[in-house]
Amino acid sequence: MNKKKLFYILITLFIILINFNQRINSVTRLSIFMIKIVITSIITSNIQKKIAIKNRGIYKLLTKSCLLILNNKIIKINNMKNIKGCIVMMNHYNIIDVHVFYNLSRYNRFVIVKSDLLTSDETTGFFMNITNFFSKKLFYYGGFIPYKRNDKSSGEYIKKTILEITSKGYNVLIFPEGTSTRDGKSKTFKSGIFRLSSEYNIPIVPITLIYDKNIGLNKEDNIVIENFCNNNITSVIHPVHRNKDWKILKDSVFNIITKTRNMYNIKNLIN
Repeated sequence: MNKKKLFYILITLFIILINFNQRINSVTRLSIFMIKIVITSIITSNIQKKIAIKNRGIYKLLTKSCLLILNNKIIKINNMKNIKGCIVMMNHYNIIDVHVFYNLSRYNRFVIVKSDLLTSDETTGFFMNITNFFSKKLFYYGGFIPYKRNDKSSGEYIKKTILEITSKGYNVLIFPEGTSTRDGKSKTFKSGIFRLSSEYNIPIVPITLIYDKNIGLNKEDNIVIENFCNNNITSVIHPVHRNKDWKILKDSVFNIITKTRNMYNIKNLIN
């Protein structure tokens, strides 16, 4: 085993052991999380691109340990055991959603993200500045594929990339609304990805995420680091969707995600 990988695994186990101490507060958990990001960046920075996909296992370990560090628990409804070569769609709260996806999907997985995600010059604050610095290195090796909005060439690149990824049996996550919301309730979905799915018969797997607290981020929100910790996240994995009519496909995916989100919200209010 590569010495760097062995060192990484030992550090991960050490961090997990620390996590069992319930007296650790949220700030400490976030600090440990950032240390983990730094270590991962250092290890992956020297991995050649041609073998990067073979090292995606490091990221599965990373996401699992990060959820433990931040004391976030996934409550899984159904599973993705035999799901591969699909476009996965979720309602969107914040970056933790990506960690959830990495833990749900068994096969090599990729995520389409805004190119300015965690790397925008407009972000301020110590936590975000540190995250910005290391996230640039993590983009490629974590399977993140940056997308520039309103950029035709970027759109064509993403289209070709999705076709290549799914043809190899890998799953790719897309947030169809294109933004996050405080309560995870989607308002509308972009149409392009549904046109692509219908044209090339790429199956879509909708997933509804329900956090037990409204910790999502609207555009105008500041990041509250405590919100990243101590969450229960219900993940409802829906059946595969296909349709030659992209409009029907879009409506059916939107409806099943939003109706499930609203149903769980009503249950929580009653309880």
